[in-house]
Amino acid sequence: MYSLHPYAPTNSSLTLSASLERSQNNHLSVIYYLHDNQNAVIFPPPNHQPNRADNLWEKTCFELFLGFPGSCRYWELNLSPSGDWNLFRFNTYRHGMVEELLIVSLPMEVIRKNHSLTLHSTLDLNPFIHPHQPIDASITAVIILSDKTPSYWAINHCGNQPDFHLRESFSISLNPKESLFF
Repeated sequence: MYSLHPYAPTNSSLTLSASLERSQNNHLSVIYYLHDNQNAVIFPPPNHQPNRADNLWEKTCFELFLGFPGSCRYWELNLSPSGDWNLFRFNTYRHGMVEELLIVSLPMEVIRKNHSLTLHSTLDLNPFIHPHQPIDASITAVIILSDKTPSYWAINHCGNQPDFHLRESFSISLNPKESLFF
């Protein structure tokens, strides 16, 4: 389990943590745990037929960035508490963004109880990442607060402004057929 931290301090008592595991069959499981004692987070409404959607980061959205060590190419996975999702591929820093069409569906479970939300998703990496390819990852989130301001959360913030695309922030190493819990 690993704790995420806001780029700028918030007045709320939010806590956000996540776990990440790459299985031997090359599936990547990510679980986000958000605790919100003050109901300070605005969540998008549930979509009873979740699908691929754009601009999810404009609302509360959990994100996962994946890249190869030494490569400029990377992927951005967006997971909305609504159940909607998207996966984008970039050729280099913020350029060449296209939907990763090798993934056509994404299983996701969202559980809201009292003052907490748990989001779990498993991404099959096999269509676009070889099982023996090492991966660098970054776990992030955009949290929209009750005053409608965004709060940017990450394991570490490497820029002079919130920027999840900076490769220096891809600080989790997922080697082939290994599991890492934070």
